[in-house]
Amino acid sequence: AQYPHSWLVLMVEDRWLSDPSLYQLLLSSPDKDDVWLASSWENSFWLNLQRAVQNRASRSRERLLQKELEQIKLAQETLIATSAALVEKMEKSTALTQETHRKLYPRFSPDVAGVEVLSKYLPASGPGGDYFDLFEYGDKRRFGFLIADSRTHQSAASLLSALLSVRLDDLRARFADSATFVQHLGAAVATSQPVTGISLLYGVFDRASLEMDLCCAGSVSLWLWRSGDWSPLALHQNPELTSAPKEQWLPTRIALKPGDTVFLFSDGFQKRFESRKGGVPALLKSIADSKSPAEARNRLVAEIALEGERSEAQDDLTLLFICVDAKAHSLRPVATLVHSK
Repeated sequence: AQYPHSWLVLMVEDRWLSDPSLYQLLLSSPDKDDVWLASSWENSFWLNLQRAVQNRASRSRERLLQKELEQIKLAQETLIATSAALVEKMEKSTALTQETHRKLYPRFSPDVAGVEVLSKYLPASGPGGDYFDLFEYGDKRRFGFLIADSRTHQSAASLLSALLSVRLDDLRARFADSATFVQHLGAAVATSQPVTGISLLYGVFDRASLEMDLCCAGSVSLWLWRSGDWSPLALHQNPELTSAPKEQWLPTRIALKPGDTVFLFSDGFQKRFESRKGGVPALLKSIADSKSPAEARNRLVAEIALEGERSEAQDDLTLLFICVDAKAHSLRPVATLVHSK
């Protein structure tokens, strides 16, 4: 505690390996930085020394990245300051709104082994606005995802202003779970311009445990594809984000299995097929034989296009697939110990 920049190593005899469970507890203890075996500590020492030299060589690059980060933060502050003026323009121009949404949508899939994210956004001519985003935590193990459906472009702009004010570091530390993040968004939206209602779902997927921590405000549908069958997933229901914030938000935890696919969609998808016999459940059943999540998404998009030929869509439509590789367990990172003889 007196030397916060120090690096503490615990050296133990090789006989500790005779009890794997006890040795695993030793590795996970927060009171040290590393554990070395007495028979091979020299190798560990030189390896860490080499890392220290490499870290020193990368400091100049880190300084450049820090400058770029400051520029990004400045750009975000400028965008937040001008969001109120953009609201009026967005309400007057549907084309401008659609183009803005396209630019804001993420164009990457999280760099997490064994997980793939597929999406599709289709704008409409109505007054509402969809939004979704992905948040990379950087540990190659977790990522966050958010899908939102607002009734007006003004409400969408208020949510966007609240999201732009949140840094990725906040998602890691300040908002350790989905419920506290949704609560923060609710409070931020309530203090901005009058909001008629926003439905959203924010979740954090943990690659190590194959679990999702979810918090839903309003109505966002969530379905699970497992072993060739689709089934809806029940979530704790919380009110929409409005000008009157809610004090308590109830989260939901869902355990996934290798090969599972989670399908999220905005209200526009539900409305597009509510007049069809069987609605969304019948539609999902018709594509249950898809060979891959990408094929399922493409078949849904084709169905949406056919439905669009019959009537003009009045609400934006967003599809989001989170796919877990069938070999996810074997891809899970594990700590291995090499014993030098």
